[in-house]
Amino acid sequence: MTSSATEETLTEIIQGRLDNDRVTNVVARCLLRSNSALQTRESCRMLRFRRASYLDIESIMGLVLKLAAYEKCRDAVYVSTKTFRRDGFGTFPLFRCFLLEDTANDGSKTACLPGLAVWYIAYSTWEGPVMFLEDVFIEDSYRRRGVGTHLMYALTDIAISLGCRRIMWQTFDFNQVAKHLCKRLGAEIQKDQLTLRLTRESMVEFIKTRPAERTDPPTDKADDATKSTSFKNHGHVPRFDGRLDATSLESVIDKCLELSNAELKMNIKSQSFRIRRAEENDAKYILQFVEALAVFRKKSVAVHTTAENFARDGFGDNPLYQCLLLEETGANDGIPSLRGMTLWFIGYSSWEGRSLFLEEMFVDEEFRGRGAGKHFMYTLAEIAMTLDCGRFVWRALDWNTNALDFYQGIGAEIDRESLTVCFDWDKMEAFMKTREEKDDGTQCHCANCSHT
Repeated sequence: MTSSATEETLTEIIQGRLDNDRVTNVVARCLLRSNSALQTRESCRMLRFRRASYLDIESIMGLVLKLAAYEKCRDAVYVSTKTFRRDGFGTFPLFRCFLLEDTANDGSKTACLPGLAVWYIAYSTWEGPVMFLEDVFIEDSYRRRGVGTHLMYALTDIAISLGCRRIMWQTFDFNQVAKHLCKRLGAEIQKDQLTLRLTRESMVEFIKTRPAERTDPPTDKADDATKSTSFKNHGHVPRFDGRLDATSLESVIDKCLELSNAELKMNIKSQSFRIRRAEENDAKYILQFVEALAVFRKKSVAVHTTAENFARDGFGDNPLYQCLLLEETGANDGIPSLRGMTLWFIGYSSWEGRSLFLEEMFVDEEFRGRGAGKHFMYTLAEIAMTLDCGRFVWRALDWNTNALDFYQGIGAEIDRESLTVCFDWDKMEAFMKTREEKDDGTQCHCANCSHT
């Protein structure tokens, strides 16, 4: 892959929305390039990477279980072949997978599939689309042939071709092999970021603390309509465990918002507020909130997204993110004003299935302390539960004690065993050049690549 080829691919991809067909076509082209490079190695002539299909689900399940056993977490796997088929092989896939196949036994009835990569397109409010690498696994007998390095070439090629500005993944702190890989690639471990989560059980407990779950009736200061609506909507939105698409996702969000807004009005401090889904013409306001949060984090120069990016990526048939806005309905002579935002997406865990990932939450400083932030979290927890998500996940800076106290106060667990890794654009391009050099017969500068 030359620099000019990279630029041509980006020009083609970035100008349009990343719909399912476009992503599928990009993956197919990148795997063809990767196989051409892989098969130049004498020990890999009969190996190839290919996209997984629903017929491979049993093999995917088996490889995921082997990886979990290696990481001493075999009992943490709750997904099944049924959930893999539901979530990864429709027109709105929540994850993507390609497999390593040994074609030496093409005549056999069962394919030999000794490796896999599971990933999905996540979203960064500062960078736009990013690739999140969920799982990489190669069976021991296929290691030390350069297969792992070529698998990373394939993933990096896909990420660059899709316009993803970075690849992210998580690894356990004890995994020295994974740490060595990070060092070789030039990937950065984000030491100042902590991962927090609500499990299925803790989401249930958190939801029990919302206003509509309490026995206290609305106060006399609430109007009759508010009282009626609050008790009429008491309860939970029925779970949706079918195959997701943009329409069904919007329907679930709207039902959860109806419940959440009824509860929001029960709080006297928040009666003039409501939470609504963002629309495409809200993109400029989303950017304003993102920039305000970046200033708070002392990283205002790190925001590379634009209003056009947010308009392109969050709407249509394959939105990469979802956004909820906090609107003050009685401000400015009745003209609604936006006071907060939360941006999130549906990710995937090969152990727990669907995951709701909170990327950003922001409420204007003068409107904090009125319960809006907690109601954002109630709403997202309700959405996660309704969508059959195994977890609700987000990250926070380790110095932001106010946020950490708030999150732990709602029952969130801090994951201190996992490290978040970031493989940025310039490092990705430098890594891909080592494949070009190798294809040209020159020395590869990727240390120990023959041992991977």
